[in-house]
Amino acid sequence: MEIEFVIFKEQFKQKTMLEYAKVILPKVSFSRQLFRKELLKCINWVEAPDLKKFKNWCYENFGDMYPEILDRAFTGIPS
Repeated sequence: MEIEFVIFKEQFKQKTMLEYAKVILPKVSFSRQLFRKELLKCINWVEAPDLKKFKNWCYENFGDMYPEILDRAFTGIPS
């Protein structure tokens, strides 16, 4: 029972971090420095299996605004 709870908690945390990233980044996109700072934090929070989805979402939403920040932040993360 305890193992099932831990697995559920981790799955919830993963989804929560990805969803949080999708909420916070648009709110800070007005500031280049703040966007970069929050993006780097979000990359560290989002679990590896979701990084590809997160990267694609970032490029779709901010690729025109901050391409160089995204390129640098996602270096080494496959598309």
